[in-house]
Amino acid sequence: MAVSGVFDGFAAAARRVPWPWLVVGALATVGTVRYLVEPETRQEVQTVLGAGISTVAASVAEIVMHREAAKRQFEKLLPVQPGWQKITAHATLRLR
Repeated sequence: MAVSGVFDGFAAAARRVPWPWLVVGALATVGTVRYLVEPETRQEVQTVLGAGISTVAASVAEIVMHREAAKRQFEKLLPVQPGWQKITAHATLRLR
């Protein structure tokens, strides 16, 4: 349940921020870092950032995997729902 909440929270946040602004922000950040940060420090930051991004990607993949497994289990346990024809046939029998 908590995994689904985290996933839904990230999805809701992504829907609230228009993606062009994310691209503009990312490009501005990259440009600023290239201009202000020295190459040695930049290389060290890229190494640490790469490790962090790979950890986040692995975590998100695991969250998605658990969410899909829970969804499949829920759908498997969900009782068979009657169709409209069966519901209306039952209702017309009760009206007589």
